[in-house]
Amino acid sequence: MQKRTISLLIAMFPLLLLSQVTNEVWTDYIHTHYLNKKWVVFGDATFRVGNSTIIGIRPSVKYFISNKVQLRAGVGNNYTFKDKDNLSNIEIRPWQGVRAVWPSNTIFALQHYVRLEEQFTTNSYIDAEFKGSVRFRYQIGSDIDIWEDPSGSHLLKMPLEYEIFHTFNQKSFFVERDRFIIGLSYSIHSSLAIEINYILQRHGEGLSNMSTDKNIYRIRLRQTFSEKIKKQPPTE
Repeated sequence: MQKRTISLLIAMFPLLLLSQVTNEVWTDYIHTHYLNKKWVVFGDATFRVGNSTIIGIRPSVKYFISNKVQLRAGVGNNYTFKDKDNLSNIEIRPWQGVRAVWPSNTIFALQHYVRLEEQFTTNSYIDAEFKGSVRFRYQIGSDIDIWEDPSGSHLLKMPLEYEIFHTFNQKSFFVERDRFIIGLSYSIHSSLAIEINYILQRHGEGLSNMSTDKNIYRIRLRQTFSEKIKKQPPTE
């Protein structure tokens, strides 16, 4: 009985923080279409609920330098509503990034993702002026294989990721925010996947002075098209 109680408390730990931090639910649909072995068009649509509601779309493109290195770029468009009738914030976010897998072998692969984001925001729909800033993001992570059926059509993984954020020319310290991400991802025929994440977000003045800012519960639906092209990756 005692072991069950301890396990239940551990599982409910994020919920125990409800009174101390903001809790948000994110839902995302992610679309990927392979044009050829080098070029991919992708993007996502998001709906986020917390203290406010955010609706966003992010058309993007990526180019395979090799099967382990990609160049990525896109434009994020986020619209924040304080209530269902009032648009309070508009954000336009062009971004560029590099994703690399290293080291990797048949058992383990470590993923690195570096991005620069130019953020242009306005406080209200009628305000014509946008304020700009540039933000750096670095994410490191891996997908741990948990189960795969004999045919390879069904796969269960556990994504583990850590990410840091820094806004240039605004802070005297480098890391102003970080995120710990854990979840489960179930994919079918490599073309459809559903992923559930828990994200612990912290905010502060450097890694030595961070405090919990948000609990984020995220559901992602991923759909990939042109599988025949995808299964023929570019050479090293």
